Amino acid sequence: MSNYLIVYNHNQQNFNSADIHRIITTLSGNSDWWHYLPDVYIISNLNTEQFIADRIISEFPGLLFLVVAVNLNNHNGVLPKDAWEWIKRKTRIIFKLKAAPAPKSLQQILSPSLEPLAGFNEINRMLELLGVKSK
Repeated sequence: MSNYLIVYNHNQQNFNSADIHRIITTLSGNSDWWHYLPDVYIISNLNTEQFIADRIISEFPGLLFLVVAVNLNNHNGVLPKDAWEWIKRKTRIIFKLKAAPAPKSLQQILSPSLEPLAGFNEINRMLELLGVKSK
């Protein structure tokens, strides 16, 4: 699922904004859409920008518009609260992992510092019951 920004030129004659809205918001593959600014949409769609553009062109030949994939993790501006809440729901949480500190000496590597694995005794007992000898 990708997010796409769609912007079109509403000043062109012969294009009805209600029809454009209907086509954009009902595109095949849409899971959600955003329309807090005139002539601007953000859609979450399973298809490519080429598919989306082809659909708009087939319905509105000659309409000037732009479809571009957007990363909603990087955003800023002035919008109503509802618009920001929609964008926040579409952002991906990025986890930053830290590596464990490197041991300072060979002794730290060789000395067991971890607790015995949970269930280790239970596994040995089950092996004994099954007649399997462990070393």
